Amino acid sequence: MPIWAGEQRVGSARQIAKLLGTKMAMVFQDPMSSLNPSLTVGSQVAEPGFLHGGLSVAAAKRNAVQLLAKVQISEPARRARQHPHELSGGMRQRAMIAMGLMGTPALIIADEPTTALDVTVQREVLSLLHQVHEESGTAILMISRDIAVITGFCSRVLVMYQAQIVEEISSAERVAGNAKHPYTRALLAAVPTMHTDRDAPMAKISEGQDFTTDRAASAVETDEHYV
Repeated sequence: MPIWAGEQRVGSARQIAKLLGTKMAMVFQDPMSSLNPSLTVGSQVAEPGFLHGGLSVAAAKRNAVQLLAKVQISEPARRARQHPHELSGGMRQRAMIAMGLMGTPALIIADEPTTALDVTVQREVLSLLHQVHEESGTAILMISRDIAVITGFCSRVLVMYQAQIVEEISSAERVAGNAKHPYTRALLAAVPTMHTDRDAPMAKISEGQDFTTDRAASAVETDEHYV
């Protein structure tokens, strides 16, 4: 049964373990914390292949080099022999994506995949994820606080507040500012645009700010006042 067929699997650790590394892959926020510093990049990319995919260690390592090339890492054979600290932040994130692709997943969960990267590398990583989706049909579930990135990349955008989905918005609605839920409006207000007044204080959402009531939710904190 496909993982999206409606069967409840969240409560079963055994079923989730069967999916991870095969039909489901994870790309974490900070690859430096996720990758083992004592192992080579190639061996870590290969691991899902021989642990979950039924490949021999040698075959998995060959596939790892091919996947490093697929995610546009230069000199993949040499990079596969290196350790995580020898790669740039963008390369490490690409290696994480390659690791996820080892099991030919139906779903990739990308948890803040661009947070620790500069704007140029962010664009490259997002372009790579889009390419993976287009070429393989892999579904991508992206988790991010950057609503501008999310609405520019995803076909569906669900906004969560206090672990509850409160609104679904489209890219057109983001641009038009047609969000309905106060928390969504606050998120959008905190994103600078080409039309943002450079002299005005930046809007921000303060820690502990309550969006469960209309009165509190309508306030977006700035450095000087609430608007």
